[in-house]
Amino acid sequence: MPRKNALGAVLVFWNGPALHGVLLRGDLAEWSCDAVGRPAETMADLAAGLGVRTPVLLTVTRAR
Repeated sequence: MPRKNALGAVLVFWNGPALHGVLLRGDLAEWSCDAVGRPAETMADLAAGLGVRTPVLLTVTRAR
């Protein structure tokens, strides 16, 4: 059961730096929320299917 503060907000604690990292590189046909969201959704589904139960951070950068 998640812990909540006096206002009822769920408290989330950072577990420290990641022990394992994954770097994926690729090209998008366009730069939009949909173009970034679809691969992010796929990676989240794969992580959940593999049993990942910790927060996952996705960083998307735009190369020039």
